[in-house]
Amino acid sequence: MRTIVTGATGYLGRALAASLIADGRTVHALVRSTSNLERVRAVAPDVTFHVHDGTTESIATIIGDIDPEIVFHLAARYRREDSPSDLDVLVEANVLFGTQVLDAMRRAGCHRLVAAGSAFEHHGEGGDQALNLYAATKQAFGEILAYYAEVAAIDAVVTVLYDVYGPDDERRRLPTLMREAQFGGPPLSLPARPIKVDMLFVDDAVAALVRAGVLTAEQRPGVRRFAASGGSVRSISDVVAAFERASGRPVPVASDAYPVPDRSIETPWRGPQVPGWAPKVSLEDGFRLLLMGDESPRSV
Repeated sequence: MRTIVTGATGYLGRALAASLIADGRTVHALVRSTSNLERVRAVAPDVTFHVHDGTTESIATIIGDIDPEIVFHLAARYRREDSPSDLDVLVEANVLFGTQVLDAMRRAGCHRLVAAGSAFEHHGEGGDQALNLYAATKQAFGEILAYYAEVAAIDAVVTVLYDVYGPDDERRRLPTLMREAQFGGPPLSLPARPIKVDMLFVDDAVAALVRAGVLTAEQRPGVRRFAASGGSVRSISDVVAAFERASGRPVPVASDAYPVPDRSIETPWRGPQVPGWAPKVSLEDGFRLLLMGDESPRSV
């Protein structure tokens, strides 16, 4: 099956690409000339890369030549706090690029799309407000996706992802910060009031996306939105305790180290889970898998 993955150079994207190739798919990745491809090649050497220049016609030509059966759209630019210098990059990465992909899909006659959503799109009492500008641009793409699903008969499944973690993650996320604190780095900063998180092991996240891809084979034009929850919502203190049990080492912490912003998600959104999918890796087992190849102190 000819498959396109956008965002393949990211942590989840390269894990998805590797899984699809292992399943016998032909995987194509859209990348920029400045993209670092080494991490992708290390885990998915059979990916075919296509360099686009950011123009609508460049993307349309590439997707038309590939003639994909399905597109996994994971590419996004994240900013927790936005500044004026972020406006162009957020809109270009999260709105314009996705729109170009959708338009190219319409031209190529591709009717199946899986898109990665964010829990940050589900803020507020009703769970339907954007937490920040990043989430707002994701929501804007969602509106554009609904339009293309209607006019181009696209069966789109948006999979809302939470805090994805796992081995070989170069991002500075909670597990990395805890590991650094254990080996001489700064103590882990804890918020001034409790915040709950939903941790999802990378293999489970990949499985959720793959399952979403199966759902698009139903050819039901429109947009369906499902959650990929790790199965339990825990306070950051509980996550730290689980990491300590898995690693056998204490995590030095700095309590009340920073105030929680007024605009924050203190309990993650609980949406309907991806049908036919459930997480298999508990938080404790996920931390053990993460630590399996990381027994020595890392430099900080």
